[in-house]
Amino acid sequence: MFWTYDHEAILCREVVNVNPYTTKKGSTQRSSMWEKIADTLNKCSVPKFRVDKRSVRDHVGILVYKHKKKLQAEEKATGITPDESTELENLLDTIIALEESGEAELQETQGTSSKKLQYDRAKAEDVRLKAMEKLSDTKKRDSSADESDDKPKRQRRSGGDAIEYLTERAKVSDQLKAKDLKMRKEHQTLEREKMEVLREQQMQMQQQQADMLKVMQQQQSQQQLLNSQMMMMQQQQQQSKALMALLEKITNK
Repeated sequence: MFWTYDHEAILCREVVNVNPYTTKKGSTQRSSMWEKIADTLNKCSVPKFRVDKRSVRDHVGILVYKHKKKLQAEEKATGITPDESTELENLLDTIIALEESGEAELQETQGTSSKKLQYDRAKAEDVRLKAMEKLSDTKKRDSSADESDDKPKRQRRSGGDAIEYLTERAKVSDQLKAKDLKMRKEHQTLEREKMEVLREQQMQMQQQQADMLKVMQQQQSQQQLLNSQMMMMQQQQQQSKALMALLEKITNK
């Protein structure tokens, strides 16, 4: 499809709202987020979109690459005042900051925290805040222009909406992390209790088996003793019979 400025602005707004950079690069979770963005854009009536998850991901990558090149050129240029940032440029600043911040958080989660990681995260957070300030200024300018215009006001989604979204998202994320931590602790406690119960049951079973073996050994010993006694009684009976027979023979003589 042919990408206009409006297409790219709406695309970047949706990327900021969904923020796929909270998931690991190349993961199925990030892929599903790009697919969600594509589905939302395809439902847009004006302007029309015909995209899939790969096309939106690749186009955002192209926009970010070009924007970074422009920023580098502006930093190298001297004596030139850069033009006022557009909404799309402010959104791209925010996307860059979200991507860098997301990578830093994922690395920290994986236990690879270091001085460089802390520096990169602080830098990304600084860029994100500056980008949101630019978005806020853009929203104010749009509001002022609409109020001074005699034509009916035209409602549109400003990139400044990302400020409220990201702020609320941060609060919700902190709450979810706290709940997740609490649930993990409770789960660990339950697992420990379960293991203790299993160990106790295992010890009881081992003790029961030992007791049964002891009883069986005692029964076996008693049976052997009984058998020995029976054999002794039979031998005594045989000896008594032999003695009686001998006495009878002597008496008859």
